[in-house]
Amino acid sequence: MIVIQLVLFTQQLLSLTAARLETPILNRSGQMLSRLGIQSVPFNLGDLRNGHMYYTNLEKYRNIVLVLRNASINIALAGMDQMMASNKAEGKLQQPVPEDQPFPCNLSQGRSPEPPSLISQLRPGDIDIVAAFGDSVTAGSGLLSRSFFDVSSEFRGLSFSGGGIGNWRTSLTLPNILKLYNPQLYGYATHGLVADRQRSVFNVAEPMLITRDLPYQALVLIERLQSDPKVNMQQHWKLLTINVGMNDICFELCSWDDSDEFLHLQRQQAYRALSMLRDNVPRLMINWVLLPDIHEFLRLLAQFPDKCNLQLICSCMTRLFRPQYLDVVQQLQRMPLELAALSEFRRDDFVIVTHDLLSNLTGIVIRHGAMDMRFFSHDCMHFSQRGHAIASSALWNSMQQKLDLHEVRAWRQPVQHMMCPSAERPFLRII
Repeated sequence: MIVIQLVLFTQQLLSLTAARLETPILNRSGQMLSRLGIQSVPFNLGDLRNGHMYYTNLEKYRNIVLVLRNASINIALAGMDQMMASNKAEGKLQQPVPEDQPFPCNLSQGRSPEPPSLISQLRPGDIDIVAAFGDSVTAGSGLLSRSFFDVSSEFRGLSFSGGGIGNWRTSLTLPNILKLYNPQLYGYATHGLVADRQRSVFNVAEPMLITRDLPYQALVLIERLQSDPKVNMQQHWKLLTINVGMNDICFELCSWDDSDEFLHLQRQQAYRALSMLRDNVPRLMINWVLLPDIHEFLRLLAQFPDKCNLQLICSCMTRLFRPQYLDVVQQLQRMPLELAALSEFRRDDFVIVTHDLLSNLTGIVIRHGAMDMRFFSHDCMHFSQRGHAIASSALWNSMQQKLDLHEVRAWRQPVQHMMCPSAERPFLRII
């Protein structure tokens, strides 16, 4: 089996490499970083700390990395039947909803007769464009993994916030819910490959992304929106979901000598990205998914060392488990709340809404005294397809009203406990 996989990988690699040579890719990432004022520096192994090696001359090898990523993902997709069967056997897929069971919400009142002019009057069906920022969770990494070695494969078309493959009955995602209210919804990813324009559309998430990268993602999204003939920038209402920060805490924080400088930079770049979006994307609602309580999360995973390798999952926090780092983490967790509260980010056509979906992790993932691995990929960090389905239901519910963080039933049975717009509360939450 291993030999066959190696042969397949080699064939994919050679074919993809040949295609790259015939159609060389313009280094758009380098151009965009330059527009953001970020210049390439020579790579120096001795100067890795404090963000000095953020963008180096190793960028010239980016195409090789993309070829390798696409090759590994294509191999994973070639074994999709086996992958689905394995995940089904482990309970990592959502329970399919029978065709004779209707969606739990009344869809008739979900879209306004005319597009609203105020974001406070926005209904689910008024959203025309959906987009997603984030790291490997939003990219769908490991979503259908069979082992730890599959975790790097991306399945962004099934991502809770930016995927639109299939429908809500077998692939519950936020876009697949919104499609019920507006069948013309556009922008969701329809494939598992990397963040290409054609099939990832406006799901521009990238694995290992940190908060500092948000201005780059904002620029990518703005350019894609402005150049897409299907998008009416002035008339279409747009929904962007942001989920970022775990990589800051788990892999970036411990490479900085001054935690205050680290926090200042992350906040500065998040503020910059939000300002870019406000100034260039009319009619935009932003969902910002808050980080879980990292202290609780690590204590929870530490109870299951046979399943969860904390050193691989969150090396910074396992090496630097000190009170001052917990304070930094708490400040990073509060940052989206503070930014969302700024008056400059609250307009008639722009708002940031924060969503606390994961505060009650213990109640969610502990079942009969053991960790319920059905929610997670094989690395304990990323969500399985079942986990993404549940996260999308929780996000949808939070868009209707603030969640009761101790309510666990919605996590166990997401479709059966879905909140719906009503005559008393027809509009999406903006506070």
